[in-house]
Amino acid sequence: MVKKIALCSVVLVMALLLWQWLFPSEEEKIRRQFKNLAVQVSKKQEESAVIMALKMKKIQQSLAPSCAIIMEERNFRQSFAPSDISRFLIAFRNYFPNLEASFSDLNVTIQENKAHLEATITLKSNASGDQEALLENHLIHFQLDKGEEQWHIINASLPPALAR
Repeated sequence: MVKKIALCSVVLVMALLLWQWLFPSEEEKIRRQFKNLAVQVSKKQEESAVIMALKMKKIQQSLAPSCAIIMEERNFRQSFAPSDISRFLIAFRNYFPNLEASFSDLNVTIQENKAHLEATITLKSNASGDQEALLENHLIHFQLDKGEEQWHIINASLPPALAR
């Protein structure tokens, strides 16, 4: 009898974990999307132009048709097409031979079909491969709009240090 109860408990726990994995909450979908976005922004030294183009295409798919970039410290606010933003990212990535991006401290607030995300982005780059040339942390705010398949970034508040 004890074995049957234990077996039923294990099956129930596995079913709950499978349910959460197959049907994540909207907050979890946003967290996964931004972890994937960090992977797309990252760059390896041997990355080919084809890989870079595929990464930029994935980034463009996560942007709204018109995405505003805001830098309050410089009184800058302008809307850009996704293709323009991917060009800016390509130029930013070209500063570094290697670039590793990651998001942490993701604070998601969802109201109906809109969301606000506050996150810390960490950028690491190795200039020669052994020593760390860059380690930066920046607080970024995003406004998101729910699309049919994923959340789209409608604006991003960036610190001036990311405008290179």
